[in-house]
Amino acid sequence: MSTPATPPFPLFHYTTRAGLIGIVGNRTLRATDILHLNDASEFTYAVGLCKAVLVDEFELATQDKLLPAVEAFAKGVTWDLDSAVFVTSFSEHDDQLSQWRAYAGTGGACIGFHFASLKEPVTKEPFKLVQCVYDEHAQKDMMRALLKRAAAEVDPDASQQLLKVLLVQEAPAIKHPAFHEEAEWRLVSDALSVKDPRIEYRDGVSTIIPFWTIGLGDYPLPISFVRIGPTPDPDLAWLAARRYLREKIDGLNEFFPIDAKKSAIPYRSW
Repeated sequence: MSTPATPPFPLFHYTTRAGLIGIVGNRTLRATDILHLNDASEFTYAVGLCKAVLVDEFELATQDKLLPAVEAFAKGVTWDLDSAVFVTSFSEHDDQLSQWRAYAGTGGACIGFHFASLKEPVTKEPFKLVQCVYDEHAQKDMMRALLKRAAAEVDPDASQQLLKVLLVQEAPAIKHPAFHEEAEWRLVSDALSVKDPRIEYRDGVSTIIPFWTIGLGDYPLPISFVRIGPTPDPDLAWLAARRYLREKIDGLNEFFPIDAKKSAIPYRSW
């Protein structure tokens, strides 16, 4: 997995109004099983890149050993895994149109986090903060490393199983170059047993979605500000959010006084 990092600037989490209430009110973040992300092509891209590197650069014996695992992922045959990886996303950019469209709907929120201060409670969870990689040369280096590691296993079955696990671990940090404007960072979990009782489930559009609740601890929430997304009534939405933040945070958050702002983007989805 990419090297853990702590950015010296706020990172922004885009979410719905319900997400804002849950994060602030419950002092938690939700991380989703990578196989259940909104954009399934993210994982497909990483698998396709892995296959290309394997076929173009590795000897036939290694290809014969590892291709079945890669092709199984390419076909969507992933349910034989006994582990899962959970992720939640952030951007370096505040008030970005593509993020509002993808995550916030009609009047969501963009929450600015100071990760240097979030580090202590988050390290109690099995998660690391990683910066997404958009450069194809760097991505191929990552694929070469995991393919070599998997190929070192003598037993073909063990080699394929290790490759599946490594792919699931690396995929969260690999994004198609076309999405570089998102400047995304992610909290990425270790490979966790699917039998772990801390895994929870919610109803999704077409399937049940596994998720993990990341506790933010008994600390002042390190939130610098909250921006309210494009909405039919921005003034009323801002007022309601400001009242909510004052009640839930300001009195307990002396190190990070919260400011509520309105989006400046003239976007309509209603």
